[in-house]
Formats: sequence, structure tokens, C-alpha cells
Amino acid sequence: MARAMTTGDYLKRRLRPMALRLRLRDTLLLASRTLWLGLAGGALVEIAGRLLPIPNLLLWSLVPPALWLLAMLGYLLVRPLPVRRVAERVDSALELRERLSTALELSGLPERSPLDDAQQADARAHADTLRPRMLPLRFDRRPLVLALLPLAVLVASALHDGAMGQR
Repeated sequence: MARAMTTGDYLKRRLRPMALRLRLRDTLLLASRTLWLGLAGGALVEIAGRLLPIPNLLLWSLVPPALWLLAMLGYLLVRPLPVRRVAERVDSALELRERLSTALELSGLPERSPLDDAQQADARAHADTLRPRMLPLRFDRRPLVLALLPLAVLVASALHDGAMGQR
């Protein structure tokens, strides 16, 4: 006979898709803030290629953006996000007044009071309404706009060199 799922287990299951959304949200925000780094690195390689002869300049100029992309993928896939932290962030983002994080904490206690049971039921009811789309994805627009400058330098230099047959 299967035992009933505890509130803590239920909350962990309901928070799993929210954790994925938070990881994606964090990664996109970091990517929007740091894209200029990879592009600036590529642009600097292109500029250096104008001053020094660099064989396979286009390939070398793509290394910094590729490293940046790998770093972002690593951040998305490897960065841990504990369920307690997910509960705290969902509580904060959705203004749940620490319902989920408190319920997770209370579910681990050996003794429970009637007030704890009411709090657990309330948290379960709120967990039923959770949907990942409730956490909007975020971008930082200003650094993205600033990333256009090194992108333009990188593309213009690559196109110019390609048109001149220097690759």
C-alpha cells in the first residue's frame, strides 16, 4: 500500500518546474548582462588581426563568443538551485508571504501542531496554482544595446576581410 505524499514531497514536486524556470530566467539575465564580453573579445581579435597577421582570423575571432556561450550553457545546466532557495524565490516573486518556504521547513519537523497543519494545507493549495509562466523571463536591455557596438565591429571587420579575400 502506497503511503500518502507528504506536503514537503508534494511541494518539492510542484517546485521542480519552477526551479527550471528560475534557472532559465537567471541564465538569460546573466547572458543579457555579459553578451558584450564575448563580442568584445571577438572584436578585439579582429582588430588585432588588422595590426598583426593572424592565420585563420575568423576562427580565432569566434573563440571568445564561443567561450561565452559555453559559459552560459554551463551556468544553465550545472548551477545548483536547492529546493529551499526555489521556494524562497517563488514566495518572493509571487508575493506568497513565505508560504512555500515555511511549509517546506515545517514538513521536516517531527512534531506538528494544528496551526502547522493549517499552514501546510494553505501552502499545498497555493502550490496547486503554480505555473512556470508565472515567473516572467528577464533581460537587461541596456547591456544588450551596448553589445551592438562590438557586434558591429566584429561583423564589419569579418565582412570586410572576407570581401578582400584575406581569410
